[in-house]
Amino acid sequence: MQSASDRIKWFRLAINYSQPEMADLLGIDFIRYKNIEQRKARVSELEFEPLCRQFKGLVHFFTYGGELDLEALRVSDEPLERLLVAAIESNKKLEALPEGVLKI
Repeated sequence: MQSASDRIKWFRLAINYSQPEMADLLGIDFIRYKNIEQRKARVSELEFEPLCRQFKGLVHFFTYGGELDLEALRVSDEPLERLLVAAIESNKKLEALPEGVLKI
């Protein structure tokens, strides 16, 4: 099973964000974010909070690797959640997604 760091990195790559852009999105220092992605630091509650507040449809996925409900994400008010669906459907980043997390 992937770690929260792996899932956050997968999400960043799927929506085509750079590490600095993702750090800004989370409101954390770039070096801290880079260390999270490289598994040199764990994702803290302080980092989960803005991530889960903005991406409500991805809370279970980020926190414990729960299913991604593509139908719910497709109609989300959050543009980046809809972008994630488009990336998955175009199969660009799907190969890195662990089995069993897609609810289609």
